[in-house]
Amino acid sequence: MVQPANPRDMKQKPKGPQPVKAPSSKFQEYLYVNLIFWGFLVVLCIAVYIDCVVSGVVKFGEMDEVIRQVFKFILLVFGGGFTAVSIFDALYDRFAGEENAEPAK
Repeated sequence: MVQPANPRDMKQKPKGPQPVKAPSSKFQEYLYVNLIFWGFLVVLCIAVYIDCVVSGVVKFGEMDEVIRQVFKFILLVFGGGFTAVSIFDALYDRFAGEENAEPAK
């Protein structure tokens, strides 16, 4: 039978202030989110291509015009739209000012 671990043997958490991480900039946050989303779109394109190869729509190593247009649609509409919205959001964050600021009377 296994006995429970002795609380004295467990590693104690260090007391005191924790080291402060440098805050990431808004630009870094938008960049990372966009990189993650674009990576997702590339994986989506690969999955679509593999599905088309497995189902026999296209031969492996070849891409017909329909598949090219689907990839353009995925990358330009979804990726371009997401990036454009991110840019607009970044501009809003930069120029809108504080959210809790009192309106001028």
